[in-house]
Amino acid sequence: MKVIKALIASILILHANAIFGVEISGYVKRSTTGPSPASVYANGAKIATASDSGYFQGEVAEGNLEIYAELSLPSGVERSLPKQIYISADTMVQLNIAPLRRVTINSELPTGTYGPWLAIFEAVTPSEALFRTDLQILPISTLPSGGYSHRKSYDLPEGVYRAGLSAQTGASGERFVAWAGFEVTSETKEITITPKDEYSSYPTETRIIDPARIDFSPDELEGYLTIRGNQGAASPNMALTILNLQTGHYTWGSSKDDGSFALILNGQPGSEYAIYQRSEIDGWNNYQLGVGTTIRAPFNSPNNLEFSTEHSASNTNHTPNNPSDSNLLGGRVGGIAQYRGEFDFSQLSAGSRGEIIGTVNVVGPSLEDVSISWGTSGLYLEKIVSANGWVVAANPENSSNYMTVSGLPINGEPEVNRTQIGTVFYSEIEQVSSTLWRAKFVANYDIPTQLSNGRYQLHLDSSINTTVSSERVFTHNFILQPGTSVLDGRIGEFEIGDTSKTNIDIGLLLNEYSNGSRGAVPDNRAGAFGITPGIITNAHKFLIDGSMPGRKEGASYNLEPFIPLVSWMTKGHQVPLPIKFKFPSGRLEVSVVDPAGNVSSLGPKPFRGTYMNEPFMLGNTGGGMGGAAPQVYTKLTTLTDDFNYDFAEYGEYKISVVGTVLDMEGREYALNGDFTVVRAEPLDLEHGVMPGTPFEIGDSFSPQLIVQPGVPAKVEMTISHYPNSDPALVETAKFTGFANRFGYYDGGNQEYKFDKPGEYRVDVLASHQDKNSVVWAASRTWGGIVESEEGNLEMRGVKGTEAYTNYRQWFVFDSRPLGVGESNTHIAPPYQTGDVSWMLAEELDRSNSAMTAFYTIFDKNGEFKDRVSDRLSIYSGLDLDNTGLPFVSTTDLKTATGSPINPFFELEDSDDHWAYYYNASERPGVSAREHIGQLSTRDNYWRFSDTYNHQLGNGFQGDNPNDFKFVFGGGVYRMPKANENYYLAYGSLWTHLPADDETGGRIMPPFQGASGGPSGGPLMTLLGEEVDIFFHPTGVRPGSILEVGNVAAFAGHVAPTLPSEVSIVVTTPSNEIKTIEGTANKIGYFYEPETNFEVTEPGVYDVNITVTHRGMTSAGLVESPYPVGGILSKDVHSYKFYAVTKESEEAELATPLPNQLPVSTALNFSFKSEPTSTYQLLNQTTVMPGFVLSQAESKSLKYSYNAKELHVNFPNLDVDLDGRPRSNVDTITYSFLLETRDQKGQRNYEAQQIVLQGDEIVRAERAQALDATLDVVIDRSDLGAGKNLDANLAISGQGTGDLYIVLMMPNGQYLSLGETKLISGIGEVIPFREAINLSTVETLPLINLPLPSGLVEGTYTFYAIFVAEKANVYDENNWASFASSAWTYD
Repeated sequence: MKVIKALIASILILHANAIFGVEISGYVKRSTTGPSPASVYANGAKIATASDSGYFQGEVAEGNLEIYAELSLPSGVERSLPKQIYISADTMVQLNIAPLRRVTINSELPTGTYGPWLAIFEAVTPSEALFRTDLQILPISTLPSGGYSHRKSYDLPEGVYRAGLSAQTGASGERFVAWAGFEVTSETKEITITPKDEYSSYPTETRIIDPARIDFSPDELEGYLTIRGNQGAASPNMALTILNLQTGHYTWGSSKDDGSFALILNGQPGSEYAIYQRSEIDGWNNYQLGVGTTIRAPFNSPNNLEFSTEHSASNTNHTPNNPSDSNLLGGRVGGIAQYRGEFDFSQLSAGSRGEIIGTVNVVGPSLEDVSISWGTSGLYLEKIVSANGWVVAANPENSSNYMTVSGLPINGEPEVNRTQIGTVFYSEIEQVSSTLWRAKFVANYDIPTQLSNGRYQLHLDSSINTTVSSERVFTHNFILQPGTSVLDGRIGEFEIGDTSKTNIDIGLLLNEYSNGSRGAVPDNRAGAFGITPGIITNAHKFLIDGSMPGRKEGASYNLEPFIPLVSWMTKGHQVPLPIKFKFPSGRLEVSVVDPAGNVSSLGPKPFRGTYMNEPFMLGNTGGGMGGAAPQVYTKLTTLTDDFNYDFAEYGEYKISVVGTVLDMEGREYALNGDFTVVRAEPLDLEHGVMPGTPFEIGDSFSPQLIVQPGVPAKVEMTISHYPNSDPALVETAKFTGFANRFGYYDGGNQEYKFDKPGEYRVDVLASHQDKNSVVWAASRTWGGIVESEEGNLEMRGVKGTEAYTNYRQWFVFDSRPLGVGESNTHIAPPYQTGDVSWMLAEELDRSNSAMTAFYTIFDKNGEFKDRVSDRLSIYSGLDLDNTGLPFVSTTDLKTATGSPINPFFELEDSDDHWAYYYNASERPGVSAREHIGQLSTRDNYWRFSDTYNHQLGNGFQGDNPNDFKFVFGGGVYRMPKANENYYLAYGSLWTHLPADDETGGRIMPPFQGASGGPSGGPLMTLLGEEVDIFFHPTGVRPGSILEVGNVAAFAGHVAPTLPSEVSIVVTTPSNEIKTIEGTANKIGYFYEPETNFEVTEPGVYDVNITVTHRGMTSAGLVESPYPVGGILSKDVHSYKFYAVTKESEEAELATPLPNQLPVSTALNFSFKSEPTSTYQLLNQTTVMPGFVLSQAESKSLKYSYNAKELHVNFPNLDVDLDGRPRSNVDTITYSFLLETRDQKGQRNYEAQQIVLQGDEIVRAERAQALDATLDVVIDRSDLGAGKNLDANLAISGQGTGDLYIVLMMPNGQYLSLGETKLISGIGEVIPFREAINLSTVETLPLINLPLPSGLVEGTYTFYAIFVAEKANVYDENNWASFASSAWTYD
């Protein structure tokens, strides 16, 4: 029996250990005073009862756990919120209980919605929902508004909450979303959420927290502050995040019903913070989605000599990165180094030497078991105001006033800014307590004598490092986001010369997107200051075009000025402000002149704070993902709505901004600028050359343009070429004219050839005002280089990966040695021009690959390297022999510590080398990354699910299999004193692999080993065929519709980017043969303008195209059989384009198309036939950028399109993703040519072109608004018998109408002229020409004849009058334009 009992006992113990055995302990903490003997529950079962002190201990099973505490009192129940955790070892927690209240929530929804849900969250973010309720299962009530409501009660502990109400709408993939916050107290009974609470992620209606209502006080723990918002400081019941800008620590909290709050974070007098409030709650650890402002803890002393700064002494904290787990589980933290002292920085100047002495405290909630290393660190110098009085950023990101000669901004690089002027030493180190260490520091300085006028700041770097404590704490355990992209540790500033009045470069609308561009810079600062979105070069003309997805319909535009050079955020946290602004101060006035000339005056108002908000749009998707794409620009705000403006009318607006703001020293900063923006509907442009293309001497620029939707847009294209980067030598070529009515612009009869090395810039503006006065427009800017004649230098990418520079130029990503925990593979462009990167989106790639832009210089004979390596080796981090020389600007001057001086300091008597690169990664129709940078341009990487700033033709899916990009680099290395300039060209290809690719990401030479190197496989497989080489047409493209008189021009790019042979044979409708042959330049660009020809007949033109590579690759000479290809199409070597006469009718659809692409993605095109025709044939071409989807003929005059079916063979054709909005995003162009013959066999051609932009069928009116300038030009005005009257009409304008020429005689009688009937009768008005399209003519001859004798003597006057077609010319209200010119007969 005893044996049996022992066995049973053992079984019970084993069973218990299987279920329990993991200890969970901790404290229950009450929100009120009194003992805390609460019951603790895990997964619904009671596991412990806490002592009066709140301590409890129990056992639970390993696994997922829901835990909460509850205390029953005579006054009611107190409870903690249930928390979800995973338990695998003994764990300590803290449970916070508060009185439980029953709250009823009324959810009111607008008519037209269905399937509503309600979610309740703590008012902190990130956070998981406490409750999710399917409201449609509850009783429903009808509202007087026509909407409906649901009602449900919840038991919630006292605290602050936010509720999200959502429902489906009729629009595909779109939802109604409303957010409301509420504070639960003993008084709270009922909450109502209404449609007025509807939420828009952009533009957010949330304002910043009012800095004037914030107080700071010391916390009980040394080195920490309580940041308290008084009543009205914040919006009611919002999720708050506060970030220490100096150390990167941040924490969360909530505002109460009255807008007050209290937060604790590390800090001391002088500490800088960014504080955000956000209305939407989700699981994203991204506080920048809220609306933030900067605040600063004031110094206690009035003597202005105090300084302070602080650094995180540990690179990481073992603290959960969400508020729920942080409060529940606590964290383990390291130390924070806080420096302070007194010093008169105003005494410093060029050549000053001395010491700065102060105290450093290392603080933390638990330092007893923390190891501290002290070491020595550096004192650094930064210039913040230039010699001519403009605020500058030593390491500008996302904007810059360090510009190329062509006026494009150069991004900075942190390493360039590390100008060390001294060293920091530590002594008298002592441990004061378990939470405090203290030491004396001495920072010596030796300021260079070569500094120019301006204002400078000193940065004290810290070498103090601590380990992380083993003790878990539940207070003062803050999450850490270490590091910004600039020098931190600012302690003071000095000036050389007078900088009391300073200018700050401003931008407007920088949170607005226009086909990738962000906002505008002042017209008067163009070329001196620029915005760099990183993804695309900011356009020279900013358009408000409605292309920003998810922007709240009808929302106003805020015209308060951004100050991007003062503070920004890309990766890491917000950059600390170098200027200590005083708020409130200054004033802001804005004047807006609308297209009709009406003037609106906004303001004046004082500035009351800074403003930060990351513009997130539809579906919680931002602009760029990864690096080199700004998340946040900072602006100044008046905390009013006075500067909101509605751009209600189409056309051009002139905006004048006049502002000032003060700093804490009383210095004034001017914030002035005159801006031009255009309100328009968006046009999509495809260019005759891929943006960013590097050229060789002798290359011609291909000025062709495809405008989509096809309209007769006015085109203004300017190429500015700067030989040897010399502005005095600039050559400017302007291409102006009109596209034809189907959007093809041929560039006119002008040509521009690059004949000298240097830099170039392109600005393109296409605009169309239709007859309904709707304006359509597109703007584009880019830059690049013209390569020097062949020498010893080559531009290359980088060998290996960012994390493992293994000196291999070819490799498979997964074959590299992986470091511990290493998963990211940041890959620079292939080392050699012509090589190929095959990659996958990160969710498909085992190595989580991303692309970077990082280029190097290869010196063939080593002479150049020997001359510059001393300058460059300190910056590169590379082996200069194996990988190459970096592009980075340098000077020959050094500080006393041997540190290079930042060349952007405007140094005196320095030998500066200016080096940077143009980077362009271009998918047809979409730019992936464009910027001008140095070194690796910090965090300059991107993944392939990027939205690319939501350019037209790109959406949530980013890149898809078979998408390809041309990756272009243009290197610049200039040595002004030596009068040497080097311009280097680079090109490679990037392709997106299919998900089932067996090898994964790789970099290899092209052509599957045909040149002796390793094989990377085909570039892609399309329609079951391997593609090793192809031609991307950029001039006349598949399906282009030309008009008789247009110039047919053939240009394009070869992939891979090599000097391959191109052969194009064009067969005209009358079987005439046109041959275009030649060799592409070194990176595959091809254009031979002498082969252009004028289209002289309508019909179908057949194009046969072949590209062949017989030359070298990075792996060697290609051997026979040579790689041969054509275009990306089923018909690899052939495509068609079409031509009609200018007078031809447009083919008419028999059945109208829907306004949007149906869910089925099917569209059926059917065209009207001519009853009297004996023959009819419909030619059809369907393309998306880079690919021909379909090309066929049909006698039935019908064509069916189905995106989902085409997606099987064209996997990069975006199709709907489970109902998500903006899933169908490609630009699809359908071109049709209808040929008919009458009974006499006479051919007639009618064309039609339709554009699908995303899921919208764009219906642009092709007929132009009448806009004419007429000028009657008479050869001589003093005439007589026998003398010749020679009169012509000069025309500038657009639109189709009727032209009248009337001659008024001295006796008051008049007659009119006509082209066919030369002179009318007296008093008769006949049209000179009817239905004249002004965009196609520039000059018309009116009359040229000798005058007879006997005419009435006196003054004769010609009048030219232009009216709409068939309009009454006798009604002056119909005159669109008129002009007059007189002559005398004697």
